This record gives sequence, structure tokens and C-alpha cells, in this order.
Amino acid sequence: MAALGGYDRDSDQSSYKPLVQHYWAAHLILISAFAYVLFEERFTIGLATGGRGALQPVDLLVPLVAGLMLLGFGKIQGARLLRRDPHGLFWLPFVALSVAFPVLAVFVNSDPVRTMYTAIRGFVEISFILFGAWGAFAGGSVRRLARSYVWAAIILECLFALIDYLNKTGMYPTAIGEFLLRWNVESEGALGEFTFITWRCVGTYTNPNELGLWGVIAFWVSALLLRGMLRFTGIIAALLTLILSQSRGSLFALLATSIVWLAYLALSRDANLRKARDATYLSAIFCILTVGWLGAFLSQSDGVTISDKFSFIERFQRGLSVFTEGASAEPNAQARVGAWHRALDFYYDHPLGTWSSPRMSFHLYIDSEYVKTLVQGSVVYLFALLLVLCCSFRRITCAGATPRLTAMLAITVAINGISAYPFSYPAVGVFWIILGYDLTAERIRSKALGEQVGAYRIPAKLMAGVD
Repeated sequence: MAALGGYDRDSDQSSYKPLVQHYWAAHLILISAFAYVLFEERFTIGLATGGRGALQPVDLLVPLVAGLMLLGFGKIQGARLLRRDPHGLFWLPFVALSVAFPVLAVFVNSDPVRTMYTAIRGFVEISFILFGAWGAFAGGSVRRLARSYVWAAIILECLFALIDYLNKTGMYPTAIGEFLLRWNVESEGALGEFTFITWRCVGTYTNPNELGLWGVIAFWVSALLLRGMLRFTGIIAALLTLILSQSRGSLFALLATSIVWLAYLALSRDANLRKARDATYLSAIFCILTVGWLGAFLSQSDGVTISDKFSFIERFQRGLSVFTEGASAEPNAQARVGAWHRALDFYYDHPLGTWSSPRMSFHLYIDSEYVKTLVQGSVVYLFALLLVLCCSFRRITCAGATPRLTAMLAITVAINGISAYPFSYPAVGVFWIILGYDLTAERIRSKALGEQVGAYRIPAKLMAGVD
């Protein structure tokens, strides 16, 4: 199966020599990404700013490392990392507006100066794209190192969630579980997220829906990028993490992406893609059925009474009832739809958008990436968001595993965004890294092909976009 769809490491083009010897840069980038994606919400510094008074230092770490990469500390000129084909800049309007709107809110709408800090999200997004671009120039050894980091992150998140669950339900309380529970309370309190302290697991995040999104992202990363036993164990850990989060939006995202993937497998004429339907995918299906059976069994067991704490089956039954009976069938769905209607009424009175976070003006959770984006930046911002999602999904037709992973993650975020804020979740950093890698690898591959036509024999691997 295709791995990361980069350039051929045996290419005669010396200008694209793999940077396998620069492990320090790879470790720095991977540690920064690891810290942000898993622990961005866990480390805060209290500041008297008049707002919630919580500075998250990891937000500053990622742009700082990206700045070092632009200065050439990763042995790649910054101009190379920034260079893009015009059709590969579809992400730029969304990222640029993410930076511009908070600044405009301060200077035009006279919002508090602290509002500008939210522009850091746009800088983090472009930093992750640069991280992925740097990885596209690296060789196979660096990519193997990245797979190890990814697998470690998936397993660690699963362990955090499992220990948290066993401790909360009283099935197997431990000192580590008590520590995690206290850490959850402190972190959620620092960020003002007390509403999420429930029996649902949060892992290293502060919101179970964030853990659910991570579970789906981890599933597709494991299925398409990892190999052998790493792939198998990664898929199992990702599915278990998703179940422990009890996130219905994320489960529907996994179902939607699975349907798209199976349909594409059936319709595709790519022989290499068809070979990907191996025992690993059958194992994944077996694990889904097994875990579902165990969940139903435990929920109905008299020996272990956890149905009031681990309501996985019941939660998804209520979620499915929304599709058959409407939003009124489920209190959470009804509240969300009501908030969307009020948000749209607010938007009609403020057609240019709030520019700052809608919550500062609207004072309610909107719980929809699309409605929130519309209220914040009007139709322009919403169009920029849809452009990112649609163009990323179109990558599914390109050769190699990475473009297809880009498409699967885009669908995941798109479905999850109906009832959540995935672009505000740390886990979405994986999407930006993969997107940066994918677009840069395609440009490098196209350049190498152009230079080799007529002068060199084009390697079959290079034509297929695999290592």
C-alpha cells in the first residue's frame, strides 16, 4: 500500500536529496506537533487580561518552531517551503481571514485588545502546513520516525481515555486515574469548560467531542499511513478511543468516511488501491463488531452495573432517532437547532459578521462550525471554509495514500462540523500537516517528472506517487 505520497528517494535530482541526516529538526517538529495536538489545552498560564485569563503556551511554540524552519534551521530554504502552485493555495483565504478578523475586530469594532490573541489560530494552521511541507522534502527514515510518533500518540491517547474510564466507573480505580480526574477538573476549570465534566472520557483533551474527533482522525491515519502491526494496533486503539468518547458526531463521521472509502474502492480502477483491501480492514470490521457486542453485553450485565455511566448504546440510539423523528426527539439536538436559529437571527442583524469569536457577542455556544463561521465572518468566511473542505476532498482522485488521507480527514471534519467546532480542536492540526505534506509532495513530484522526461527513465514508483 502506498505510504506517504512523496518523491522518489532514489531520484537523481540532487536538489531534492532527502534530509535523513537532520533528525534534530524532525524531532523538534514532531515534538511540537505532538505537544499541540495532544496537550494544547492542558498547559495554561494565568494572566489578568479581563477575559478567561488563560494563556496556552503551546499555541506560541508551534509558530516559533515554524519560524525557525523558515529561517533555514531545518536545512530547507524558507522560500521552498512557501512555494505553491496556484491550485494548491485553496487553503490561503481561510487561514488569512482567521488571522485578519480578530485584528480588524480590535481596530474597527473596538473590541478588547486581548481579542487579537485568537488570531494565533491562523498562525498555527499555516505553521502546521509548513511542518508538512518540510516533511515532504525528508527521506524515508524521517517518515518512519514520523510514523512512530503518530503510533505513540494514538496509543497514549487511548491509554489516557481507558484509565480515565476505568477510574470514573469504579471498575478499576487507580492513583493514575485519580490524578487524571483532578487534572481534568483543573484544566477544564482554567478554560471555563466545566460543563464537560461527565462520565464520558476526555483523554488528554477537555471535551469528549474533541476526543471523538481524534479517534476518527487516528483511525484513518492508522489505516492509510501506518504499516504492519502498527497499523493493526493503531486501528484498534483509535476505535476504542472513539467509543470511550461517546461522541455521536464523530461516530457518524466515521460511518460517512467509511461509506465514501468503500464506494471509492469499488469504483476505482487503481490496481494498487485494490490491493489495500487486506486482512487489516477485515480485522478492523471484526474489532468494531466485537467492541459493539461487548458494549451491549456490559450495559445489560447484572454483574457490572455501568449502564448509567457508560451509555454508549443508548446515546447512539438517541442520536439515530434524530434522523427518523427530527431534532425534537433528543434534547441536545433540539437545543443545538434552537441555538442555530438564534445565531442566524443574530447574523441577519449583523450581516458583516462579528469578526471576533461569536461567543463574545452572541453569548451562547452555537455548536456548528458552519453557523459559527457565518456569524463570525459572513458569507466570505463560510465560502473560504467550504473551499478548504471541497478542494481537500477532491484530492481523493490523486495517486498515493496521502491525498486520499487528506480527503478522508476533510470529510471527517466536514461531518463533525455540523454539530461541533472541529477547526477549533487541537486534533485538527493533523489535517493541516497532512494537507501541507500532500500539496508539497505533489509539487516536488511534478517538478521531478518534468525534469526527467527525455533525460532519465521515469521510475515507476515516482509515476505512482509512492515511496
